[in-house]
Amino acid sequence: MTVRDESPLKIANDPEFRPDLAFTPLTEAMVERLRTYGKEESYPTDSPLFTHGDRGVDMFVILQGEVDVSLPPSVAGCKTIWKHRRFAVAGELNLLTTQACLVDGKTVGDTTVLRISRQELQRLMREEGDIANLITSAVIWRRIGILGEETAGVTLIGHSNDAATRELQRFLVRNSYPHRVAEPSSMERATSEVDAGLSRFPTVVLSDGRSWHKPTISGLADELGITELPDPGRIYDVAIVGAGPSGLAAAVYAASEGLCTIVIEGVAPGGQAGTSSKIENYLGFPTGVSGLRLASRAQLQALKFGVSFAISRETVRSEEIDGIHQLTLAGGIPVRARSVVVASGAQYRTLSVENYRRYENCGIYYAATAMESVFCRDKEVVVVGGGNSAGQAALFLSGIAKHVHHLVRTHSLAKTMSQYLISRIEKSPNITLHTRSEIVALDGDLSLDQVKWVHHGTGVITAAPVSNVFVMIGAEPNSGWLFGSVTLDKKGFILTGGSVGFENTPYATSMRGMFAVGDVRAQSVKRVASAVGEGSVVISDVHRYLADHRNSLAAERNSALAALRSANAAAAHDTPDRVEGRQ
Repeated sequence: MTVRDESPLKIANDPEFRPDLAFTPLTEAMVERLRTYGKEESYPTDSPLFTHGDRGVDMFVILQGEVDVSLPPSVAGCKTIWKHRRFAVAGELNLLTTQACLVDGKTVGDTTVLRISRQELQRLMREEGDIANLITSAVIWRRIGILGEETAGVTLIGHSNDAATRELQRFLVRNSYPHRVAEPSSMERATSEVDAGLSRFPTVVLSDGRSWHKPTISGLADELGITELPDPGRIYDVAIVGAGPSGLAAAVYAASEGLCTIVIEGVAPGGQAGTSSKIENYLGFPTGVSGLRLASRAQLQALKFGVSFAISRETVRSEEIDGIHQLTLAGGIPVRARSVVVASGAQYRTLSVENYRRYENCGIYYAATAMESVFCRDKEVVVVGGGNSAGQAALFLSGIAKHVHHLVRTHSLAKTMSQYLISRIEKSPNITLHTRSEIVALDGDLSLDQVKWVHHGTGVITAAPVSNVFVMIGAEPNSGWLFGSVTLDKKGFILTGGSVGFENTPYATSMRGMFAVGDVRAQSVKRVASAVGEGSVVISDVHRYLADHRNSLAAERNSALAALRSANAAAAHDTPDRVEGRQ
């Protein structure tokens, strides 16, 4: 196999991969500017610069020699996927996160590099805009390339109609972790059946050959290095709970304006919007954008500005002590911050139908993405719901499924759905809209294979051979961890502003220094654009709150609050009398 300079070996087979963007070299002038951020080091041949599983890897700029980047050794051997030569930046997406590295990097021949530490890299990303953009683009495309490698990451073995298998697959997809999905072989199935009568699936086969039967999401995240945990010794300027559109927008604006920012997310960035197949009315995307892609771009934008992420741990408790918010994550992990933005969104509502829980993730879904669409090809499907998410799902599935039955309880879609979606649904020959209808029965042995619904006007019950139902009927707020801490309405949404808020601003909750935005906030508009707007606007309130309390809150070194305090002290020191005394 021939290895080409600064290009992948097999990942070019991925139609989305762009080698020109993944391997754009620095200019000589850029390298000279970078010298102030790092130090020159020389290594003999076969020296490891970074290894699969490493966290907090430094950035290396190749000055002389070359570096081979390879996938970790496996039963198939060690596979080199690209080479770095002069003025190349070595590394991939983990340069911007604290997640584990997915590849190995070692020198080929005597090699000289410019080594830039993580701390200096963060300063570089703030101060050198053109270089920061080049690095960000390169590491994104390199991760896309790794995702296209047939032997990268892990193998998920499980039955396609198994709920646990699909849940693990969704977790890996949403966290951009390379993987393959395989059905158990006949021998594996037989072994599983005699193994004390218990199924061993789903099984995750790790890159080193180890097998893990029925892993939990948090356990798998820890093992693969997806988990990112907060610095227990740091007090952040702002902690943002939730990485949906509002949380990610708040993170981008907070970090870009100098606030020390952490985002806490239990599963993966994106929220409910991250599961949308296509959003066509979001400003700036005339042909539409998938929720997953929009979320990925927002997360990368936040990483570029230095936002820290705490992934795979839910927030379970919040209290305020002497002006500092103490958040507790699952497992007792503490996070301390001077202010909090709650953007925890909402969880999907369910149908009141017998056997409903039995078919979740093996027939009943809350998102219509490319992953779920695989199970719908040339089959009849049902979409339940009258909002935009349901309309987008119906249109997306109509191009894949044999036919889409769209069920709503009301007489029409006019009051709940955007007109452009209604018009497309009415014109689609592959969608039948069933008004005044709802599901009354779900049937199937191992997985769903029949759905019955009733028309409330006529009482007629229809049975159809449906194995996939997409339920999009709204959501309940993710605010359980705040009961007793802030004021909620009768449905559990957070009340803000007015007489309830600790200050008279739209997003202030009843707890000092805590704000709420997006779907979790009472009376918010449940739209992606609205959530993004609230997330960006609330940061001005956070800034004002921190400025008003800058003398009573502890300040992290190099934070915006520390800068405010220094400026205030300098202004107080430089009084007119002292100025006259120097003249």
